[in-house]
Amino acid sequence: MEIIVKIKCFIFDIDEVIIRQKAFYSEYLELQGYNNASTVISNYYYGGYDDECVYGLKNPLIEIKPFLDIIKWEYSAFEYFKNDFEYQKQYVDYELLENIKKLKTYGFKCFLATDQDQVRMKYILENFEFNKVFDFWFVSSNMKARKKNKEFWEMVEIELVKQGINIAETLFIDDRIENINLASKQGINTFHIKNYESIHELKMYLAKYIEK
Repeated sequence: MEIIVKIKCFIFDIDEVIIRQKAFYSEYLELQGYNNASTVISNYYYGGYDDECVYGLKNPLIEIKPFLDIIKWEYSAFEYFKNDFEYQKQYVDYELLENIKKLKTYGFKCFLATDQDQVRMKYILENFEFNKVFDFWFVSSNMKARKKNKEFWEMVEIELVKQGINIAETLFIDDRIENINLASKQGINTFHIKNYESIHELKMYLAKYIEK
């Protein structure tokens, strides 16, 4: 990948970029005796139930409850999500986060663009302290649009202009090609994360901006 223009604003995806999970909390629960937890919770996330939450149309604390009942989870839906999010902390790329912090010390803007429901986004911002790392965050459940929707990028462009940021000097980093393609059509430079090697390449690229 070659980016000719000098970037002044970096927009990062969260999942598969900053947080790259190798295992899921539901798999851990299954090992702890919650029968079929992995399959049942996967049905929530991949069966369309989570989708409306990510669009900000429904409350994940309500939507996941029937699935937790199936696996006989004894505690609240929030306790489930809290335990899940804490489990995810082990997969945060803290080296990448440190690079992002260094970018900020050199005056670069660092944003998030992410498809998240309200519960997870709030928890990550406050308890992973992403709200201290990033300058701004574009969140699907706030915007009622996902990164795969053109409307999402139209709102991103409006905000960038509002903050005095040239869209041509902005770089978006994401693992999904459909998101990359839409951002590119909007005039944003892109960096497609395909695998671990792409993460290494990203860190090498960012080093050009922070190793002065």
